[in-house]
Amino acid sequence: MPTTLARFFESEFVTLQDLAASRRQAMDCARAIALLERELREPWQETRDARLLYEHARRRDAAAVDSAAEAWLAAEPPPHDAERSLFGEYGLYRPRRNAGDYAPRVTPDSLLTHAANLVRTARDDEAAHRVLSAWRRMAPEVGARGECYLASAWQFEISGAQVLLRDSLLGPFGRCAVARVVISAGGPLASFDGFQMPLELLHALAPGPQPDLPALASALSGGAALPQGLRLGSGPVEHDAEGARFLDTALATLACGTAGIEYAPAGATALTVTFSYLSGVCEARTEIALRREGLGAWLVESIHHEPAAASWLGRQGARLDLMPLLRARTEREAGASK
Repeated sequence: MPTTLARFFESEFVTLQDLAASRRQAMDCARAIALLERELREPWQETRDARLLYEHARRRDAAAVDSAAEAWLAAEPPPHDAERSLFGEYGLYRPRRNAGDYAPRVTPDSLLTHAANLVRTARDDEAAHRVLSAWRRMAPEVGARGECYLASAWQFEISGAQVLLRDSLLGPFGRCAVARVVISAGGPLASFDGFQMPLELLHALAPGPQPDLPALASALSGGAALPQGLRLGSGPVEHDAEGARFLDTALATLACGTAGIEYAPAGATALTVTFSYLSGVCEARTEIALRREGLGAWLVESIHHEPAAASWLGRQGARLDLMPLLRARTEREAGASK
């Protein structure tokens, strides 16, 4: 059955069968991309060529790297009007491509070429490059992906920088990026697991407590208490019966469309994550913004939902604020319990 996710050729769409067939290899590809980044040495010590980096990553998980290389070669470019740059996707997997099928290749055209790009961009001549090198080594892996999950984009605010982490099961992608840097990222060096980086970066990017977003989505969907360390921010309240029904529907699909991360950077002061997932055969998106309140404590500041109907009607980007409805539901439940 086709979804609302378009393919490179007009009138072609990603099907539910495509997604099911490529899911295992897509997770292998995400794993292989993370392995390549974590295998990179400090920029001033990275003298290997891409093939050697590739082989070193393969030693860690040969099955995942081999599976990823195969899936990458069968991928095709994204459609021209796709609005998925947020997730860093180079293209879409095509699990049923036959040997004689014509289709253009993605760019970069292979996992090995992607490895070559990582080596080429391993530099330390500017602050942004130093932050990127450290972030590639320290960025957490994405896991605990729900059944409806397609992709996610994580934006962390750390002291003096904004770092990005992307993940996708739709196609090959660029994992780590740096959006903003206002620090020098210089000074004395420190070591983490054999990798040297400026001490201020180590303090900012070292593993720290993460918000459990799959548990948050499940709690909101089931009307249960929020997981420890998470609370909703205060603000406007909207009492509306139709809105309450929409909220229940939106949260039910969100519960199977989230993912989790190994850890959050210890120096992260804020996190904004966008999940892309299927609601039936339509893509929906939800953006959750959180601010750290203390060690292991996070304040949920906003939840914006782009319903599946938006992609069905060609209204991508039409977002609804769920927080006023959530606060109203919390008030009703508190009143009922008295």
